[in-house]
Amino acid sequence: MRFPSFRPSLFLVSLAALGLAGCGQEGKTVKRVEALVATNQFSSAYEILQAGLVQNPKSKALRREEILLLLRAERVDLAYSRYRAFAAEISRTDSVLFDALKDKDATVRTSSARVLGMVGEPEAAGPLMGLLDDPNDNVRRAAVVSLGSLKNPKAIPPLVKALKDRWWFVRSEAATALGNMGDIRAVTPLFDLVVDPDGTVRHNAEVALTSLVRQVKDVDPYLKQLQSGDPFRIRAATLSLAAVQNKAATPVLLAYLAAPDPATRQQGLRAFRYQLDPAGLPDIRKCLNDTELPVRFEAILAVVDYRDKESIPALQAMSNEAGLDPRVKEAAAEAAKALGQLP
Repeated sequence: MRFPSFRPSLFLVSLAALGLAGCGQEGKTVKRVEALVATNQFSSAYEILQAGLVQNPKSKALRREEILLLLRAERVDLAYSRYRAFAAEISRTDSVLFDALKDKDATVRTSSARVLGMVGEPEAAGPLMGLLDDPNDNVRRAAVVSLGSLKNPKAIPPLVKALKDRWWFVRSEAATALGNMGDIRAVTPLFDLVVDPDGTVRHNAEVALTSLVRQVKDVDPYLKQLQSGDPFRIRAATLSLAAVQNKAATPVLLAYLAAPDPATRQQGLRAFRYQLDPAGLPDIRKCLNDTELPVRFEAILAVVDYRDKESIPALQAMSNEAGLDPRVKEAAAEAAKALGQLP
């Protein structure tokens, strides 16, 4: 929704001069704005509000109405800036955003949930948790995202419950939120999510688990999943353990390098670049001659990360290989040069 410029126009000043929104006329202005909003005339409603604020910039009623209008129009960025100014200049304790969480319009509930997360209002955690059962998908998603921003430990159980939401987007955002909160209670539920039917949800769960293992410093739940027998759980555990250089991931990563699927081989190489277990080097060197270019390119990066000078001859040969993609040849040449310059 596009709104007029915030710089007062001649039209706004004229309206103010006519007393349409002057001091004592706030109620009439609010009613007129609400009538326009009811027919989706947001721009006209905003013009009227701005006219009133030119005449009475400290009007609490008009400033609240402006925030509500911006929420309804999904102008979250402007609603955020206007709320910050409102809190600083008018009232730090006004409940306009909390009231909006109860609005019958799902758009208003969604926008207010998002703004509360942006503001970082600690007291919003409780009301936002209440929105996780909202019938509207977008409201639940906004609540999940904002709870992830607030990082209130009390939100862990409701967010874990949101991992089973009917909408994949809510499940995905709940995984991301839990991954940023550093609470070990989220680890096991996130492992349950890596078998979700939606690929994006599975990916976000894996990323969240990797983030958590760096924060909680407890690898036992991850080691347990290596024995689960489920390939999705094993992969998630392996990639997370590799990220903290735990050698328990090495056998699985070596199996990945020998997998028939090139994407799996590439993923194994990428994980070895984090883990840096010397036991992986012989198989990493073999991947320099892989039949798939993305795998060879990842192997080039890996031997550089390992500072493996023994790979220099293979890299030099690759840089002169006839018919090879020029980009891979250039990467091989640069890698050989970089390794040759090491002490």
